Amino acid sequence: LYLLFYYRLLGVVAWFGILYAGATVVPIPLASAAPELAHRLRHARCHAVLFDAERAPLVNSVLAEFETKVARFDVAHVTQAASDAVPYPADSAPHEPAMVLYTSGTSGQARGALISHASLFLHTAVVGHHALGLRPDDCVLGVLPLSHSYGCRMVMLATFFAGARCVLVPRFDAARTLVIMQQEEVTWLPAVPTMYAAW
Repeated sequence: LYLLFYYRLLGVVAWFGILYAGATVVPIPLASAAPELAHRLRHARCHAVLFDAERAPLVNSVLAEFETKVARFDVAHVTQAASDAVPYPADSAPHEPAMVLYTSGTSGQARGALISHASLFLHTAVVGHHALGLRPDDCVLGVLPLSHSYGCRMVMLATFFAGARCVLVPRFDAARTLVIMQQEEVTWLPAVPTMYAAW
């Protein structure tokens, strides 16, 4: 299992790379505090952590107190070395875990939900093709956190499944994203009520 801090494009590359290698992704929100990171590391029994330079101090401080060895990878270095990777993807079975998504923890400690490859594929196909009708000429604005189910499935996976284009925005800014939507001719806008209210 690989714990992954999402940092937009590098996070997307790493997400697919982890699955390509036959491992399981455990996405972590960028604003995670040390206790949350430590809990997910232990609970999911992660063997490695991928992170960017901004999160390096947090990762190093948590792992310094950790009882088992966990490999550390800077996402930028991993993507630079991608050309040396195994040329063919791992042969993962449909029932095998692709991802572990954690609840928000509003009723106590966050709990992990195991998502299989089949579940990810079928949900993406149903939502992207049947419900939304996304096509290759669509453009999706990616303002949702990719570490959560809504962002992961609606922004990243549905777009890839449709062969469409996704514009990833590092942080939500109402005025800036309105400009981007017009410039990029966005056709699908997955967001939450607070974002719609800001617009």
